[in-house]
Formats: sequence, structure tokens, C-alpha cells
Amino acid sequence: MYSALAHKLAAFEGESYPFHVGDTWLEPADGCRMEDLTDMPGLHRYAQVQGYPPLVEAIVDRSRARMGVATEREHVLVTAGATGGLGAILGGILDYLRRGIANVGSRPPAAFVLSLLSVLLLFAATVVGAVHRIEPLELAGRSVGGAQMVLTLGAAGVAIVAGMAWWGDRAVGSATPQAPLFGGGLAIALGVGLVGIAETISGFMGLRDFTGDGVVAAGSPDSTVDTLNVVGFAGYAVVAVGVLGVLAAGISHLRSTTPGATDPWGGYTLEWANGPVEVTSAEPLLDTADEGSA
Repeated sequence: MYSALAHKLAAFEGESYPFHVGDTWLEPADGCRMEDLTDMPGLHRYAQVQGYPPLVEAIVDRSRARMGVATEREHVLVTAGATGGLGAILGGILDYLRRGIANVGSRPPAAFVLSLLSVLLLFAATVVGAVHRIEPLELAGRSVGGAQMVLTLGAAGVAIVAGMAWWGDRAVGSATPQAPLFGGGLAIALGVGLVGIAETISGFMGLRDFTGDGVVAAGSPDSTVDTLNVVGFAGYAVVAVGVLGVLAAGISHLRSTTPGATDPWGGYTLEWANGPVEVTSAEPLLDTADEGSA
């Protein structure tokens, strides 16, 4: 909520009172000052939103020295524990999605959403694989193994579509059809999810794994998984529709004559450079933009 007002506050020329962080702009009354006991002026105040400045500088120095990462002060945000950090990350993700949904007609957040779905599918495959190896559950040779394979391959496929949406303009030179890729990638993710869920539940109900048996031999007439098999086949059909949609979008992209943007995402690293760039930091294009606006 406050980040949406930050740019307005930065442009305000008068005196401001930052109540949004619970700060107090009045000095405490005589006798209520911690400065009388310590040598830390302003101890009664909240720290800056980014974090206590000396601590931020220490984190920057440690990151540079121990990990060799070109860290700058603006890259660091000190949070009140892991919960605060996760909250900041999720807040940023949700804000990005909110702005992407607002522009879904013109430029949907295809690469970002599909990347998240790919990670979720891979995480699901990891969980299913771990459950598959628990001996007391006796899932060896069951369709749970097939579910893990489908989820893993599906995660790779969705990631490929996300890469096409992200790098398309730069790799091909023409404008990437974001909406068809987005729709195709969502269909693939949905279909893979249906197959993974159906195969996992069927495995717990006794269905054998088609990777260990022939497709005809997998399962049995009394396996009571007919409905789940229908769900699984429907999932494969949805995947097929998604793949066809992605292929059609790819062919359309290759045949398109509409010029693509050199840097459609506002990147600041060298892969988005359009010509020679002087490298003086880890963000050469951002440095060039700053110099141009100075």
C-alpha cells in the first residue's frame, strides 16, 4: 500500500511527516531521551524502511567479500525475520501480477506466470517422488512413479514456453505473440496438473505404473480408478491442445514481420544491450540510462 504512494512523496517539495512507518517527527520531552544514556542519537525513532544504515552497509561489504557478488546498497532490504522477508517477496509478486493482469489484453505477464507454474510443477514432482520412495506405503511399481515423470516433463515444457515468451523478441527479432503463448502454456500446466493428480491418487488405489508394465497391462478391472483414468486422459488432451497452441504461436512468430523490441522488459544486463556498452558495474544498461537522463 505504501509503495504506491512513495513516488508521490518523493515528488513532494514541502515538509513531510512519515506516519506510514509509525515514525514520530516530534522530539520526546525532556527526561524521556535515551541520548542521556547512550551515544546513539534518535534511538527513540524507527529505523529507515530499508534497514539500519550501518547494518545495510555491513551486509553489502560482507556480500562483496565473502560471495563475490556485485552488491549495492539499493539491493539490500533488512526485514524483521524470515516472515517479513517472505511477506516482502510475496507482496512484490502479487503487485507484479496485479499490474500484469491490468495489461493482460496488450501484454500479459506470460513469462513470469509460466515460470512460477513451472517451479510449482517441479516442486510437486519432487514431493511425489519423495512419497513414492516411502517403503511402508508400498508405492513401488505404482502409477505414482508415472505421475512424477509427467510432472517433471511438464515443468520443463512450461519453462520452455516461458523462455519463448521472455526471449522471443530478442532471439527472433519480431514481436512475440504473448497471449497465444500464455494460453498454450496455461493449458499445458493445467493438463499436466490433472494427469499428475489422477496418476498419484490412482497409485494409492493400486494402479500399476505404465512405465514398468505395458499400457494394456497397467491397472486391473477392479482397480476402481476408472474415473481417475478419465481425468488423466482429459489432462493429456488439454496438454495436447496447449502444445498445438504453442506450436501455432511459434510458427506465427517466425513468420511475423512486426519488429520486436530490443529490450522489451527494461533489462539492465548485457544480454539486452543494443550495441557497445561500457561496463562499470553489474548493471551496465541501467548505468547508461542514468547517464542519459542526467
